[in-house]
Amino acid sequence: MLPAGLLAARAAGSLAVVHGIGLRHPLFPLGTDVLPPVVAEAGVTAPPRHPDAELALAPDSLEKINPSSPGDGAPYEVLPLRPCTYNGGGEVPPWALKAPGRPRILLTLGSVAAHNDGQAELLSAVIRGSEVLDAEVVVTAGGSDLTALLGELPDRVRPMDSFLPLGAVLPTCAAVVHHGGMSTMFSALTAGVPQVIVPTTKGDALTNARVVEERGAGVAVDPAGCTAATAAEALRRVVRQPGFRAVSEDVAAELAAMPDPRDVVARLAASAAAHRS
Repeated sequence: MLPAGLLAARAAGSLAVVHGIGLRHPLFPLGTDVLPPVVAEAGVTAPPRHPDAELALAPDSLEKINPSSPGDGAPYEVLPLRPCTYNGGGEVPPWALKAPGRPRILLTLGSVAAHNDGQAELLSAVIRGSEVLDAEVVVTAGGSDLTALLGELPDRVRPMDSFLPLGAVLPTCAAVVHHGGMSTMFSALTAGVPQVIVPTTKGDALTNARVVEERGAGVAVDPAGCTAATAAEALRRVVRQPGFRAVSEDVAAELAAMPDPRDVVARLAASAAAHRS
């Protein structure tokens, strides 16, 4: 999305390819008609206005309700690409790979510890709300000391003070509660797991929450009004109403049917060869 990459590609005589990280968003404008000297010295004579291609990771069923989507008609090729979610490495405890005897709720505010500042009340509200399901709650908060943050927790809550790759535990979960980050959202969609999104971060979290809710793959909860009661109602809906799981699995199937990265790379390689000739 950043125009510096477009300038660098033009200066290098390379393809400029935008690689999305989730839902499509408009590209940031260059913001100037004056070329930086290093770019002009490389032979670029005019400010570039658009890339040569864009890799889009969201299926049509999400993009058609994405209020931030640039839509059709771009003056460059938009190539769908199956997202291959990667949550980073980390030790995965054996219990995380097995379905528990009760519903498992994954509660995360993302991998950035700064997002968790002042969120103890929110985490506690969701934990209390999960009592309605007698759920096991796995809490991960970007490496924060959860014992210090939340105090003594009931036995059914598993605080993860170390990093836990979401992709390993999501297949055993009945739902995930998260902050609205694109990576967490797409990890859940890929796993076919219903979501409760409490958009605590700035940027695209509100858009992500809206799209998931409109698609029927989860519900959005205003963080300002997230109490034990509202969290309980949201969790009750996504876990006990089968439609949320069904839609989530439909989206997972849509994602799995998107073009394989190897095929898309082959198309880009052909375009690069034509660009050089």
